[in-house]
Order: sequence, then structure tokens, then C-alpha cells
Amino acid sequence: MSAPGCCADSSSTNAELHSRGKALVTQGACWSCPDIPGGPLDFLVCRGSCGFRDMKMVESVFLFVPNVIGYVRLVCLLLAWFSFESPIVFVAFYSIFAILDAVDGAVARSLSQTSAFGAFFDIFLDNLGRGLLWTSLFQWGYFVSVLEWTTFVCTHGAFLDNWKHEHGDAPYWVRMVMDDGFRRPPGVLAIAGLHLLPLWLYGLETGLLFSTGLPDFLLWSVCTVLSGGRLLCAAVEMWFIWSHMMQLASRVR
Repeated sequence: MSAPGCCADSSSTNAELHSRGKALVTQGACWSCPDIPGGPLDFLVCRGSCGFRDMKMVESVFLFVPNVIGYVRLVCLLLAWFSFESPIVFVAFYSIFAILDAVDGAVARSLSQTSAFGAFFDIFLDNLGRGLLWTSLFQWGYFVSVLEWTTFVCTHGAFLDNWKHEHGDAPYWVRMVMDDGFRRPPGVLAIAGLHLLPLWLYGLETGLLFSTGLPDFLLWSVCTVLSGGRLLCAAVEMWFIWSHMMQLASRVR
């Protein structure tokens, strides 16, 4: 069965097919021209009659405003990494990096510039930033980073950019975290632990948080809550890894 709008549809003109392809690239769709079997976006290099020979539509995705914001985030992260031993400078650059993470998604939706690449690049940068913190703070932080990257590979390998929604067969506690875009209390707690705990630990390790004058009890209480959220997030990550392994094991040739 051919994909919608593919070259097997002889009733469509090249211009129409090109337009459909551009729309599908923008939406992050994954389909192939039958002239080149298998693989996402294979139609972009098709040499058949489809008309998808112009790589400009792909290049335009890289220049989407939210993706350009992602490049700025990458620069901020590099500057933060070079200033890791200067807590105030590091937190300033890392804070810009984190704030822009909240901005790019809103910009993508408002400009209708969502894309599979944008979804991939956004999480790639998030993992890179947290990995910088975990591996620089603690020797064992490497294992936390490996868990996050492994989850990234499994979710995007199995579900592409739909991993946030393809969890209908998940256990109840996983759905409680994932449902409503992580807006339920378990989801908020897990996301807070995922994103804030490494930065909070940086503040504790460098003494930056202690210099604020806040009671030690409060600082460590927040750390405990964030740690609980990170453990909940780790449990969800391990479920995704296990689920992906089961999918791979079921593909017997």
C-alpha cells in the first residue's frame, strides 16, 4: 500500500505532491516513496516521478524559528560549560538555556512550525544540558545521563516524536505521569525532578544556594522532594526502555 500523495497516485501532479510532502515534513510525518523502500522521509531523495528532488524544503525546517532558538540554546549551553567553575556565570547562561526551552515550543505552535526534527533537537539539547551537570558533579552521574540517553533512543526509535502520546498500554502509574502532557501532580513532580534536581544539586555543591541565606532545612527539603520526582521519572524511563526491548524481541524474522 502506498503512502498518501506518493508517486503511485498518478492522478496527482508533481506540484501537488511536492506541496503535500512539504506539509508532511512540517508536521513531522514519517512515510516513504515506494521508489526507495523503508525509512523516514526517504521521498526526499527519490529519483522517481514524485517530484521530491528539492532539498530546499528540508533546509527550511532547519531554519524554522524554534529550531534557530535551539541553536541559541546550544551556544548558551557551551558558554555555561566553559564557565562551570564560576557559579553565578554558569547559572546565568544555564538559566537562559532553560528559559528558551519553554519558549521554543510555544513559538513552534504559534507559527505552525512544529517538526519531527524540532522535537528531536529539543530533547537532544535537554539531555545534553542535564548530562553536563550530572557527569560534571558526580562520578556516578554518568549512569543518570546514560539512563536518559537510553530512554531517548528507545522512545524515538519506537515512537518517533509521538512518544508522549503512545502509552495507552502502559501501567496505570506511567499513564498518571504522562497524561495531560505531564500536567497532573505526578507528572509535574517527575518533570521537576528531571529538570531541576541537577541544577539544585549544582547550587548545593558549589555553595551558591547556601549563600542565599535560606535555612538549610528548606534547601535539603526541596532537594528531597526533587529527588523523589527524579526517582519517579527514572521508573517511567525504565518502563519505556523495557517496553522497547519487548518490541524488539517480538520482531522475529
